[in-house]
Amino acid sequence: MPRLRVTAKPVLVVLAIACGALSSFALRQCSPPDTAPSKENAAAPAVPVPAVLPSDEVATETAIRFYAERVKRDPEETRSLNALSRYYLQRVRESGNEDYLPLALEAPRFAGRSRG
Repeated sequence: MPRLRVTAKPVLVVLAIACGALSSFALRQCSPPDTAPSKENAAAPAVPVPAVLPSDEVATETAIRFYAERVKRDPEETRSLNALSRYYLQRVRESGNEDYLPLALEAPRFAGRSRG
């Protein structure tokens, strides 16, 4: 019986083609499906726009009254002075009324005078 002689070169070529075909098939199965943007998705923004949070003017007013009373009782307490200043700045942001800016700036100056 004659013996078939197989050389390595054609076997390697066939093996490379088979591996390429299998890997191509596997990559197609693992990749996400092609989704063309529909008309509904095209109009929607990619990232939702955050909503503007409503201001809590009542809480700001309550905090201003609270810290103003604490500053009257103890004018050297810097934490209360800083908090009062912060809430005055919050009032400016909420209302747009810049009349509160001098009050916000005066609290830290007052704290500096009381120490020195």
